[in-house]
Amino acid sequence: MRGCQGGAGLDFRWGIERREAAVALGCMIGTVAKSGGDMTDYELVQPTAVEPRDGYRIWIRYADGPEGEIDLSHLAGHGVFAAWDDRNYFEKVHVTEHRSIAWDDQIELCPDALYLQLTGMTVEELMPGTRPVSADA
Repeated sequence: MRGCQGGAGLDFRWGIERREAAVALGCMIGTVAKSGGDMTDYELVQPTAVEPRDGYRIWIRYADGPEGEIDLSHLAGHGVFAAWDDRNYFEKVHVTEHRSIAWDDQIELCPDALYLQLTGMTVEELMPGTRPVSADA
């Protein structure tokens, strides 16, 4: 099972693959449809560094400048996130080669959703004129 952080609502689900969760929850995953229906790749937000902090918080930095702490304590102890109860495990947070924030192959958080949470931006502000692609696309 994976824990995937969703889009603007920052909702969480377990038991579905990251890509399915990302699409179903509105997490941007690199390809979106323009208002006219054409598919396009948008400029992916790139996390460049992540560090564990006390209280189930992480510090994250993105290539375009935003950086700061994000509180994940509301997830700790629930479902797959119970693994964070082991502080040594929580400290293994890293940026994967596919740009997600992960602890292992079971817990990954969507970097786009974290970016939106950190910056306070909306999906429309980050990608004007676009809309998420449906899970059936």
